[in-house]
Amino acid sequence: MMKSPILLLIACMSFTVLDAQNELDALRHSQSSLPAGTARSMGMGGAFSAVGADLSSAATNPAGLGLFRQSVFSFTPVFRATQTASQYLDTTGSGETSYLRVPSIGVSFYNRTYTGYGAEDTDVEPKGVLSYSVAFGINQLENYTRETKIEDSFNPYSSIGQYFADRSQGLSPTSLGAVDQLAFQLLVIDTVVLSDGRTYFPAASEGQVAQTVQRQETGRRNEWYFGFGANYSDKVYFGASLGLQTLRYEQDFTFNEQDINNLYEFYYPYDDNVFPLQIPTNEIRFLDNFTTRGTGLNGKAGIILRPVDALRISVSGQTPTFLTLTDQFTTTLVHSLTLSPTGGPEEYTAETDPASFEYSLMTPWKAGAGLMYQLGKIAIISAEADYTDYRSARLRSIERSISSPGYYAFRDENARIQEYYKGTFNYRVGAEARVDIFRLRAGAALYGSPLTQATSEYTDFNNLQNLLTINASRKILTLGAGIRQPSVHVDVAYIYQFQQDKFSPYTVQAPDSFQPVIINKVQAHTVAATVGFNF
Repeated sequence: MMKSPILLLIACMSFTVLDAQNELDALRHSQSSLPAGTARSMGMGGAFSAVGADLSSAATNPAGLGLFRQSVFSFTPVFRATQTASQYLDTTGSGETSYLRVPSIGVSFYNRTYTGYGAEDTDVEPKGVLSYSVAFGINQLENYTRETKIEDSFNPYSSIGQYFADRSQGLSPTSLGAVDQLAFQLLVIDTVVLSDGRTYFPAASEGQVAQTVQRQETGRRNEWYFGFGANYSDKVYFGASLGLQTLRYEQDFTFNEQDINNLYEFYYPYDDNVFPLQIPTNEIRFLDNFTTRGTGLNGKAGIILRPVDALRISVSGQTPTFLTLTDQFTTTLVHSLTLSPTGGPEEYTAETDPASFEYSLMTPWKAGAGLMYQLGKIAIISAEADYTDYRSARLRSIERSISSPGYYAFRDENARIQEYYKGTFNYRVGAEARVDIFRLRAGAALYGSPLTQATSEYTDFNNLQNLLTINASRKILTLGAGIRQPSVHVDVAYIYQFQQDKFSPYTVQAPDSFQPVIINKVQAHTVAATVGFNF
C-alpha cells in the first residue's frame, strides 16, 4: 500500500552491489584499445613483435630489446579524440571526448658483452651472447575516456521501475538490497500482499515514457615494465619482462524518464485484486557512480629467430594479469510525483552511503607469433597474429574462507564469462619505407570480437521479430613518418580506430519482454609523437 513519502537518506548496510563486479568488468580490463609504446610501432599498426630495437618491445615481445645496438631514452605524447554515435530505441545521440597525455616513457641500457670486434677479427663469426639490454618505463595499455548520450527516447514497452520490481519479487521490504530499498521508499516500486504472496509493481508499469541516458567514462590502465633482452650470435634474440599494472576506471551513469503524455497522473490503490495498479509518477532520475582502482602483475617472454639476415620470426606469450581491484560506489534516486499525500506534486530524493567492495580478476593469457622481412635497405614488412581466450578470465573473492562475511563465490559471473565470450585471433600488418634519414610507415590491425554470436544479437526495435547483430571487432588503420639521426630520432603516427558495442541501461526479466539496448559506434582518432635520444 502507498506509504507517506519523506525525505530519506538510506543506509547502505545491505548494499553489496555485486552487479558492479561482473563479466563486463572482466572484459573491460582485459582489452587494450591502442598499440602500446612508441609512434614508430603505432605507425606500423602495432605489428612490431619481430621488428624489435624499440621500447615498444617491452609491451609486445621482450626479445626485441636484444636487437638494440645502443642505449635509448624516449617519450611519447598522445592526443586522442573519440566520437560515440549511439542508437537507443528509435533515437540517435552522440558524445565526444578528447585528451592529451604522455602515456609512454622509457629507457633501455645497451651492454656489449662480445669483445672480438677488432680489426683483426673481421673474418671471425661472433658466437655466444654478444649483447644485452635492460629497459624500464611505462606504457598506457588502455584509456577509458568516452561518453554515451541519448536524449528523450520514447520507450513504449517498459520503465526502469520494472527492473527494480523484478529484482524485488519474493523479498520482504526489509530484505531488499539498498538500491531496491531506495526504489521502494520513494515509490518507484510499491507492493501488495495477495493470497499467493507479496507482489511488487513499478511506477510507469506499462512504459510509454521518454528516457534519457548519459554515461561518462574516464580513467586509464598503465603498465610499468622491467625488461631484459639478449642477442645470441646475431641469430637468436630472447627476452622477458615483468609488468606492474595500475588502473583507475570511473563511470557516471545518469538515467532519466518522464511521463510526457501524463498517462500516470492518478493513484489507483489496490482494490479487489484489480490490476494494474498505478503510481502517479511524473519523473524518475537514477544516478549511479562507481570507481574502480587496482594493481596487478604479469609476465611476458619471447624469442626472435633470424635464420637469414633478411628474415625474422618471433614467438611470444603473456601470462594472465592478476589484478586486485576495489570498487567504490554511490547511488542517488529521485522520484517526482504528480500527486502525494499532501495533495500536490512532490519530489523526493534518497541516496546510499558510499560503499566499497574488494575482489580480484585474472585476465586471459595471450600467445602470438610474427614475421618481419627486410627488403635490403629500402623497406621492412611485418605481420603478426596473437590469440586471446576471453573465456579464461576469472573473478574471485579476496576472502578465501567461505565463512568470511566478505566472501563471494562469483559463480554466476564466471559462468556468464564462459557463456558470453570466446577466444579470438588478432591480426596486425605494417610496413616501413626508408629514404635516406626519412621513414614512411603504414599499418592495419583487426582485433576479433570477444562476443559469442548470441551475445552479439539484440532485438530490432522497429521489428520485434527480427534479431540484429553488432560487429564487436576492432578495426585500426595507421600512418606514420619519422626522421633518424645518430643521436636523436623523431616519429609521428596517426591511428584511426572503429568498433561497435552495446549495453542495456536496465534489464526486464520477463522472457518475452523487449530488452532495451544501446548500440554504440565508436570512432577514435589518435595522433602520437615520439622523441628519442640515443646514447
